[in-house]
Amino acid sequence: MDPKVQLLYIPLKSEIELKTVTEEEIQREELSDSEVEEFLNFLENDILRLAHHSYDESDFIKRSLIRRVKRIIKSHDYEELETLLLDFLENGTATSMRAEGKYVIAILYENKLYLIHSKIKERSMGREKETHSFKIYERFLDKDNLYRFVVFILEGEILKARMYLKHDSNKTFLEWLGIPPKKRPLSENLTVKFVGTFGNYRISIELDIDTILKLEEKMEGGKATYEDICIDLNEGKLTVGELSLKIDYSIFPAFRKRIPKDKLGELFYYVKQLRSDWDYQITYLEELPNKLMELLRQPDLQSVLESIRGNPPYVEKIDGLYHKETGKLVLPKDSGDIILVYFNKNLEKFIELSPDFLSILAERILGNSTLKIMVLTHDINSNKPVRIDNIYLYNTLSSEFLELFGGLLGDNEEGNDWKNLSPTYRTLLKLSILNFIGSFSDQYYVFQKILEYIQKTKQIADLDMVPEIEDIMEFKGRDVLYDKNGKPKDTEKIVEYLVNDILKKISGTNFKFYVIGINKNTRKIEPIEEGYFWDDKIREEIYKPLREKLKSCGLLISEPVKLPVCRGFILLFSVKLENPNLSQQQIASGIKALESMAKER
Repeated sequence: MDPKVQLLYIPLKSEIELKTVTEEEIQREELSDSEVEEFLNFLENDILRLAHHSYDESDFIKRSLIRRVKRIIKSHDYEELETLLLDFLENGTATSMRAEGKYVIAILYENKLYLIHSKIKERSMGREKETHSFKIYERFLDKDNLYRFVVFILEGEILKARMYLKHDSNKTFLEWLGIPPKKRPLSENLTVKFVGTFGNYRISIELDIDTILKLEEKMEGGKATYEDICIDLNEGKLTVGELSLKIDYSIFPAFRKRIPKDKLGELFYYVKQLRSDWDYQITYLEELPNKLMELLRQPDLQSVLESIRGNPPYVEKIDGLYHKETGKLVLPKDSGDIILVYFNKNLEKFIELSPDFLSILAERILGNSTLKIMVLTHDINSNKPVRIDNIYLYNTLSSEFLELFGGLLGDNEEGNDWKNLSPTYRTLLKLSILNFIGSFSDQYYVFQKILEYIQKTKQIADLDMVPEIEDIMEFKGRDVLYDKNGKPKDTEKIVEYLVNDILKKISGTNFKFYVIGINKNTRKIEPIEEGYFWDDKIREEIYKPLREKLKSCGLLISEPVKLPVCRGFILLFSVKLENPNLSQQQIASGIKALESMAKER
């Protein structure tokens, strides 16, 4: 009698929240009789052979998972298999890998259990026949569509595993399985590409990591041969069979690490580092700030700065730092799906952010699409990002920021349920936090630059209603800036009103977000017109005197950001206590100072 095959899969949809996926979402098939032979041949010949990485039971540190898998293989328990598949989806796949068109799959037969993460682009691969009731025709088991999978094989009482990893972003999957960092495999696409010329042709040759290591073992005097491959570092040549490539450079395509021709010897260092430690990437990232400072400490850079009169010599793009004059990439970024940022306020005279880079960041922030960002300082936190709505900041914020914002910030998927907020309020709250962080920390000044870009190029809100009114954000209507007749108030009166209001509103707390242009009573947007309140007037006649008066009261204010809305703009800024430990004393002294100024008048 033919063995039975249990096949379960969950077709993911972007509109389905992960927490709402239940057993009802699982598609179930049980194959038997004539279907089984063809399907098992397909698995054994087309799928299992892809799994090059082998593991013994002792390699897994999660003993509970091992016991669970053994129990399922022995009993062929459908319900427990469903629970395992849901656990795999929730904890074994990254958020970015749960979009529509992707699948998690479990296949159980005989002594084998497959857990697969795949995708689908086409609805048929020519395997559909009338006799086939199962749905593998949707191509989620084709090699081109596989992201990663593990096959557990129970031999007696011993559990073994084989694994396939197509890409290099497998950390979530491997952590869920319980594979420790030192035993994690490299992905299948981790190769070294050599780019150069062959006669009159420009070509590239890719070699896998194991081949590079074999060449390194045989290296003598800058030359090594392994099978039909020969590399000569002195001549800068790579020969494969009868093909001889004159090397211009080598590159790791998986993470865009480029090695120039004159530094090919460094290639083996990076390869050995990769093979010995899967978490090499964070080490490399932590070194980038040092590399950047070495670059900026060049002896002749000061004279360059003087000659270009304030125009930064470097421009930062999404893939690295470029020399503006030559257009040469001088410091690349190794990021995966995390966007790296070199720029901070202290480096503003050296580095300019490219408009394309700012546009990418701004569009993701405003579009509520996932933005993973890491500012390259020594405060990298790769395992536990701080969440600000759709933004995941892979840095360690200061304790002051974390204490101030409390529940507004979350780790990974925790924190406030931002999606339940109205679109306008959600945007204003998110931008207020970024304005606060970018204004009061030189390290995260990039957020302030993004807001400056947004105020010049984007329209924020099409809606005219803000249903949420909370203490953390102070809304002010246009009557702060205009009188009853709709004419602009004198800027001195505006400043005087704001100082008094801020001192009252911040009493009992350590910070406050302000938005001018939304009526607190009607909760509707009341746009400020550009005609009178232009940039220089706001900065010179309102912000600067307001900043000085508040500073004398122990308060700091961020530079206001004009957020374009239909028929004008709204004004956003943040205020905080300079020293939270002296809050009541500061407020009291501030009020006294104002009273004494009033008496002198």
